[in-house]
Amino acid sequence: MKPDLDIPTVVRSPTQQRGKSFTRRELSDYYRKQYNASYTERTLAKKASTGEDGPPFYYLGRYPRYPKDLADAWIRKKISRLVRSAAEGKAQIAAQHPIAA
Repeated sequence: MKPDLDIPTVVRSPTQQRGKSFTRRELSDYYRKQYNASYTERTLAKKASTGEDGPPFYYLGRYPRYPKDLADAWIRKKISRLVRSAAEGKAQIAAQHPIAA
């Protein structure tokens, strides 16, 4: 099941792109520096190849490009609200991602 994200399902064509886009290496560095999040190039590639929940991208030739606005929207959905204990954090995660029975 795909998560409910405010990300368009139809990605704009490269000619419609406005603003910055990243290569996988650039996006990995950006996430580390901007959000202190560890998503390696390899992780991003795996998410793209398996269809796992990953940031949306388009191809420029044979190279994937990640639009900055959509990459930011995706990572922000991964960040939880502030919690005061690990138990509260686990409960929050469990409520957001219930296990299918």
